Amino acid sequence: MRPSTRIRPARAVSPAIAGRQALRHPLVTTLLAVLVWAAMLRLSNVGDMSVWGLVGAVSPIILLAPLVAMAAFTVSLLRGQSDGVLTTHIAGIILMLYGAGAMVGNSVQARIVLRHEGITDQVLRSGSIDPTIDAYFNWPGFFTFFAYVREVSGIESFAAAGIWVPVFLNLAFLAPLLVIFRYATADRRIVWTSVLLFYIGNWIGQDYFAPQAVAYCLHLTMVAILLHYYDRPATAVANRFARAAHLVVVMLLFLAIVPSHQLTPPLTIVSVIGLVVADRCSARRLPHFMVGVFLTWLVFMSSTYLAGNLSKMLELVGDVGAAAGANVTERVGGSAAHRLVVILRLAFTGLFGLLAAFGLFRKRNALERSDRGMLVLAVVPTVLIALQPYGGEMVLRVFMFTLPFVAFYAAHAIRWDGGSARGRFVAQWIIAVPAVVVLTLLFMVARYGNAALDQFSSDERNAINIVYEDAPPGSLLLVAVDNVAWKYRGYDTYDHRSIDRVVRSEIDPRVYASAAVSLMYQRRDAGAYFIATESQQSYIDLLGGLPSEALRAIEEQLNGDPNIQILVDRPTIRIYRLPPDGEES
Repeated sequence: MRPSTRIRPARAVSPAIAGRQALRHPLVTTLLAVLVWAAMLRLSNVGDMSVWGLVGAVSPIILLAPLVAMAAFTVSLLRGQSDGVLTTHIAGIILMLYGAGAMVGNSVQARIVLRHEGITDQVLRSGSIDPTIDAYFNWPGFFTFFAYVREVSGIESFAAAGIWVPVFLNLAFLAPLLVIFRYATADRRIVWTSVLLFYIGNWIGQDYFAPQAVAYCLHLTMVAILLHYYDRPATAVANRFARAAHLVVVMLLFLAIVPSHQLTPPLTIVSVIGLVVADRCSARRLPHFMVGVFLTWLVFMSSTYLAGNLSKMLELVGDVGAAAGANVTERVGGSAAHRLVVILRLAFTGLFGLLAAFGLFRKRNALERSDRGMLVLAVVPTVLIALQPYGGEMVLRVFMFTLPFVAFYAAHAIRWDGGSARGRFVAQWIIAVPAVVVLTLLFMVARYGNAALDQFSSDERNAINIVYEDAPPGSLLLVAVDNVAWKYRGYDTYDHRSIDRVVRSEIDPRVYASAAVSLMYQRRDAGAYFIATESQQSYIDLLGGLPSEALRAIEEQLNGDPNIQILVDRPTIRIYRLPPDGEES
């Protein structure tokens, strides 16, 4: 006779105990940090940003919330929790690092996003590409694609969703990053620490609605495929078939990059050439294909741009002094607060590099076959710095392209597993924790220190609409500096112009005032408008470029001219109109 089995009823767990157990789970901590961060941002008054941008306008809790989430992520990583849990942590961290502007209604590089919206609108309206308009129309792939999306979907504008693009794009970076880091090491902690450091390091702000951002995502995907499938020669037939299929994907990705952005193809080409030379890519003919496609586009599709700019570009090739001046010296200008932000950005970039160098030093006795490829990708793109200053942004772009590989070695600098107890203590509390805290706080300043330049009031946005409704095609729309919420309509219909491009290096504000009035009278018959905004004054105060009194001097001269009307007069924007001859004032 079998003994009877008693089934015990499940013990009820009180809500208080259940709550405490949930709070012990690191993922709950991250979710709570996100909720607190979002609530505090919504309660923040960012209407009056200081020269410190968003950082100076929000509660310190908002700056600490990502650190809390990073601590929770680290606990989950050390406990060996699943990739899904770690991905959720990273998604929360991405939201807090890259979504702050969207939460308060600001967009990173807002005026450029509006410009890109205008180019997309122009392509959609005209149904063709006119390369004579400007450089964008010599690399129109990005705009053509999104014009097609707008036409098919019926979406009128990407502006509303555009403020969230940095969050979406950084989430899209995660998949290729994981492939790259898993190629480089089997150590799960290093893989995910590298991911975290990449997102802490990506302060550049090239992840908005722009060709560079999408091209960068495609570049990362290309590199991930090449490292994963082409690091070793093919052996089996099935393997060769899979490699061939992935090579086709790589070629298609590059074919998408070339017509979309002028800088990404050279960076991708030198990266792939570096892998081939270092024997880390067995697709040895791939660089020939890439160079051929790139040169074909330059010669046949962007010839209009090259015809007017090639000689100047060639003059700058190899001019290290010009590159250093454009990328470093000229950037450390403007107000004292802006100079401090720029210096902190340079310090941030340098600290990240030093951390990676220390990580490589710690790894020196355990270098693997994959390290040759990772080091090549961390170093080779820097050769372009000496070749072309790219408007003073080449160093920033190169840092962005080397960042995944720099982050990988930086992760070795802050690892704390293995070794003696003393070594683990030093790595954890003397290196890892201070490094992550300092880098995260520097990230906030580096990324959001100039957020005041991206802040356009609702009055300004609405008033610009009034200009576009009032101005006849061909009108001159004039500003002091190009920091205005415009160009999202009539990109090729109106003559958008700024005084700082007409008059340069003058000290007397009256010179700029006379030039503005003179330009308006020259274009009187076609229609002439001057737009004065607080956003322009903020730009002048922060970055310079014009005397601080230049905009006020222009307005004084416009107000003193009996022929010039005030079309809009609001606290943050004034719009002046010069009627054509014969029209009553």
